[in-house]
Amino acid sequence: MGQLAAHPQVGNLPKAEEFLRESLAIAQEIHNIRGIRIEMSRLIDILIPLRKYQEATELLKESEQLNQQANDRIGMAWDLKHRGQLDQAGGNIQQGDCLIWHGIHKLRNMEIEDAWLDEFVAVLSRPYPVCTYCSRDKSADPGEIPAIRRYKSARIADVYAAAHKLGVGFYILSGEFGLIPPERPIPWYDHLLKAEEVSQLVGIVAGQIKQYGIAGLAYFTQPLAQEPNVVPYHDTLAAACSRTGATFCVIEMEQPVDG
Repeated sequence: MGQLAAHPQVGNLPKAEEFLRESLAIAQEIHNIRGIRIEMSRLIDILIPLRKYQEATELLKESEQLNQQANDRIGMAWDLKHRGQLDQAGGNIQQGDCLIWHGIHKLRNMEIEDAWLDEFVAVLSRPYPVCTYCSRDKSADPGEIPAIRRYKSARIADVYAAAHKLGVGFYILSGEFGLIPPERPIPWYDHLLKAEEVSQLVGIVAGQIKQYGIAGLAYFTQPLAQEPNVVPYHDTLAAACSRTGATFCVIEMEQPVDG
């Protein structure tokens, strides 16, 4: 079923739509719930470039209900992608991109095929760099070493690996040095960013955003409600992006990650 749907940008979209409608009808006729969810998702991927937004929205609502009932994380990721595309089509580019980034995060947690991630990245208005905050645990190596080696954090390593896989830039937000690329040499230090220091750091980070030519950031963080120590880092980056006009997408990491 739905042979043309994996790559809707290739071939005749109206013909692909016709095949997918037939596939969806067959799945519905035989009450194949998994098949219905798959064909709905593929059909939405065709309807959006055909500008059939109303029908895509109605199918998305049905798909979301089915995926919630099935607790299908992969299906939920595709729903986020489609919602993001519909927001983009409606002119809400930042909200759309943020939803797509949340879908990317869900897919990465499922360790799915890289080709699926490529489809998600392809529909971002712009593949912004990813970012996360620094860590308390650090390498004790003397002198200055690259930041990616200085910080000993599974979270930082995970987000860095995601950036590499997705082919986007990567930055670390340090309470001491501001927004830094992974290769920047830094010394060992011990500094947890406090709320009263945020206003001063915002100016530094805003300058770095301009210096690096950053138009937006996808910021990966532990849940803010559960980790109060990370809130000043979030607030710094949010204010700096607002000051510079950069898009700021926050993705709270679903799986507990050390550091």
